[in-house]
Amino acid sequence: MQRPLIRITKSGFNKKTLLVTGLLVVLGVFGLYAITGSPTLISCGDSAEMTTAAASFGVAHAPGYPLFTMGGGIFAAILPGTPAQGVNLFNAFCGALAVGAMFFVLALLTEQVLPSIAGALTLGFSYHFWLYSHVPEISALNALFMGLLLWLAIPLVQGKNPPSSIKRLYAMALVAGLAFSHHHSIVFLLPGILFCFLLWWKDRSPKLSPQQWGTMGLFLLLGLTPYIYVPLRAQAMPYMNAGTVTDLSRFIDHFTRRAYGVTSLTPEYAPFNEAALESVLGFFGHSLVKSFSWPGVILGLFGFLILLWKSPKIFLVVGSAWVLAGPFFLAWSGMPANTVVLRAILERFLVASFFLFAVGVGIGLARVAEKIKTSGFGRSFPQGGRAMAVGVILLLPFSLLAHHFQALKFSNFNLCEIYGRDLLASLSQNAVVFVHGDNSLFTLWYLQRLTGARPDVKILNSSMSPAYSDHLRFHFPELGIAPGTTPTLQN
Repeated sequence: MQRPLIRITKSGFNKKTLLVTGLLVVLGVFGLYAITGSPTLISCGDSAEMTTAAASFGVAHAPGYPLFTMGGGIFAAILPGTPAQGVNLFNAFCGALAVGAMFFVLALLTEQVLPSIAGALTLGFSYHFWLYSHVPEISALNALFMGLLLWLAIPLVQGKNPPSSIKRLYAMALVAGLAFSHHHSIVFLLPGILFCFLLWWKDRSPKLSPQQWGTMGLFLLLGLTPYIYVPLRAQAMPYMNAGTVTDLSRFIDHFTRRAYGVTSLTPEYAPFNEAALESVLGFFGHSLVKSFSWPGVILGLFGFLILLWKSPKIFLVVGSAWVLAGPFFLAWSGMPANTVVLRAILERFLVASFFLFAVGVGIGLARVAEKIKTSGFGRSFPQGGRAMAVGVILLLPFSLLAHHFQALKFSNFNLCEIYGRDLLASLSQNAVVFVHGDNSLFTLWYLQRLTGARPDVKILNSSMSPAYSDHLRFHFPELGIAPGTTPTLQN
């Protein structure tokens, strides 16, 4: 049996206990997210676009997010309620699974059930993770893949050449491909994963055979196959068809996010800006406290110190990814956090880093529980020590639950839909409307295309491009847009 990275006591648990406990954690968190989630659009802008694209099996903006689109579309198709509610529940399910993955990661590191539960619930009840398990964006599913990759990679460092390591490598290759099929920011975790592989490779004998390398490559490619959805679906010309990816050139542009600057968040903020760096790092720290509270942040930093002391290798894996996915990415984006709108854009990208921070929180909670049990009181009164340890380590997650519940209860929230329906009600019969801005455009498209509101109105994007011109010619031939031309709008 492999030794855990941080052994708190000599007692462990069996696989059945581990699986049942993990399942209960997932179900409990999913139940919370489901009853506090919105039955309709919870946000405008990108989340409204992701909702509409998923519920209609369309194509979302670059790089396409095929896994989210297909998963959200299936939930919307099979579950009762509004199309948005189905997509919201898919996103909540991904968030709950990510919390479950955190439980298994912490169990792997501490081999203690209760601290692993408390650490996972602390993540699940933290502000930004809970929020973006409601708001259908990229964050929850991305965090799930991060958790799976950590769970698969850590044993390569914990034990020397475990018997199932080859199968584990195949699974890592598959999950890495699937993760990249969802969102490219998974690259921030890959240096740590490669480090785990290199440590395993160093002690392995015999080395991987050409056949095993080839099998790993095939699993990686298999994980990337969801991207086939984008061009195949685009050829059918669904109404939500960002980029109208009907040829190889457009597919490459879509996959690489060429319109956004490929490696930058947006072209507008690509240049380095010292003032933006200061504001965005301040925003990161403020948001970390908002998510986990000051006691949670202190516990997380304490847990990282323990990780550094007990296993510098695993600290390097988790800590480097935490910095790369958080402060480094925010600094690289060049976008300042000096307005409400810009902070709303940036905060979704905090979730991956905060997910990794929860590893430190869980380890910190495990060490606190150990100290209570081994204190003078714990040794003199073992039952009392255990009861005190349980109460202390559960205090953090449930205090976060109580503190964030009202702010994140969206079960009666329908502001976005009211806004969109008011806009539609103001339009003349059979109007042709050019809409500027994502907040209005995607909200109106959702209401018209998925709820049947105002079918008489033509709602067009004011941002014209050759790809969008192809879309207009297909869906609105009566507009008479000639092939090879791009309409222009004049005041």
